[in-house]
Amino acid sequence: MSILPSIVLPTIGIFSKLGLYMNYVTVNGLPHLLHALQEGKGVVTVSNHISVVDDPLSWGVLPLSNYFNPDKVRWTLGAHDIMFTNSVHSTFFRAGQVIETFRGQGVHQPAIDEAVRKLEAGKWLHIFPEGKVNQPTKHPSGGLIRFKWGIGRILMDTKTSPTVIPMWISGFDKIMPEPRRLKFIPRLGKRVSITFGDPLQVTTRTQEIVSQFRENRIQPKELAESRQQELDVRIEVTRCLQEEVERLGRSVGGLSPGAWPRV
Repeated sequence: MSILPSIVLPTIGIFSKLGLYMNYVTVNGLPHLLHALQEGKGVVTVSNHISVVDDPLSWGVLPLSNYFNPDKVRWTLGAHDIMFTNSVHSTFFRAGQVIETFRGQGVHQPAIDEAVRKLEAGKWLHIFPEGKVNQPTKHPSGGLIRFKWGIGRILMDTKTSPTVIPMWISGFDKIMPEPRRLKFIPRLGKRVSITFGDPLQVTTRTQEIVSQFRENRIQPKELAESRQQELDVRIEVTRCLQEEVERLGRSVGGLSPGAWPRV
């Protein structure tokens, strides 16, 4: 572990724990994640995204010892135009295990390639597939924004199927509501919850689709047909994963039965 991450990661962990301590927190299913991190293969956590403090504040539920072991801390995708705007920010976020991602460059950009490599190396990757903060104040119709297809490509291209854990968080939008006058000042004393669902095993529809795609892709095909098949499977994998996150949200009362994703 290099010097800078060994400073940045524990510091983030301490501040995340302090941040949660100043609010009322309910945590469910954390052993699902902790057990997966002990297995030594890639882990993907997938969550709704309701505030700018979802990451790293939600990871304050982890044991502090995790922050002294980079393999027990998530890698995540971070927007170039927000987190990597200058050399200081870039250095900090890279040390905090954030992969620089460029909006609008699609699923074949280097950030997605890097995410796949991290999973192949047995790392933990966290994704907010909505791609942006989704709060009722900005999107009053409710429900999740359609997931970006990058998560579909990540799962399709990782040769060893990672453990996929859906997550549902609530209350963080009360800590950092949008719009807000004091942009960087969090509100304290709010009720938040963090729920980790059951890992999605290889028997689930998502993993079955990925497995079928891998088997079929190695057969000789016309290039156009192969590309269309890849696109169709990527869309279906992403849709299935969104259904799993929505199902978890409904099970904890965080998403009403009538709140469907918006296109």
